[in-house]
Amino acid sequence: MKKKLLALMVIAALSVGMLAGCGGGGEAEPAAEPAQTQQETVPAAEAEAEGEDAGTEELVNELLSTLTLGYAGVSEVGEELYLAVDENVDYGILGIVSDGEATFLSGDITESDDGLTITDISTGNSLTFTVSEPETDADGDVFVTIEVVSNGAEAVLYACDVSAVIDAMSQY
Repeated sequence: MKKKLLALMVIAALSVGMLAGCGGGGEAEPAAEPAQTQQETVPAAEAEAEGEDAGTEELVNELLSTLTLGYAGVSEVGEELYLAVDENVDYGILGIVSDGEATFLSGDITESDDGLTITDISTGNSLTFTVSEPETDADGDVFVTIEVVSNGAEAVLYACDVSAVIDAMSQY
């Protein structure tokens, strides 16, 4: 339950951050507005932003302590893939970025004869994929091969720090 709440909070915090970062289409404030009102507004806005940053930082730290294995790579068709899972591979984040559009699923991972299925706790969407056992290339880098069951898309993902996966999430 704690993991589900954490994932929902991360998704909410990142969504708020994306909306805030996109700017608004709101009207400009009238030039004749008193200076004192503007001064009162600025600290309130700064305090709100600091609160959001602190909440996001707390969620990121919680994810960093929960997720222990991270992988990132590019598929055969140029999609960026990100995967971070906990030690038991029963909870994680899977991200697919294609043409600047990102889809991240965060939630429980279950195993079946078809492979692993991650079900996003906020939307209920799921994706089934297979993952090879970790291998080591000639340079000593650890990698896995992931294949999406529904379309057969395949990608080689190299081991990376979990923070790289979380950073990728926060960019989209």
